[in-house]
Amino acid sequence: MKDIVAFDVETTGVDTSKDFVIQLSAVKFDKNFNEIGMMNFYVLPVSDFEIRPEAQEKHGLDKSFIIVNCW
Repeated sequence: MKDIVAFDVETTGVDTSKDFVIQLSAVKFDKNFNEIGMMNFYVLPVSDFEIRPEAQEKHGLDKSFIIVNCW
């Protein structure tokens, strides 16, 4: 078996026509499931955005955190 990558995406909500990705994370494992790498990026949407309350409840990210961590 080759290496495996598990990833997670956090968004401002679940409506693909108006919500945005705000975080991308991934962890790489070797064939024995030992962690051998990881990445985590916050994404600042190009237009003004709001994080829906139900999304913020799930991932704990708010607009000010995203803005500060993208600069």
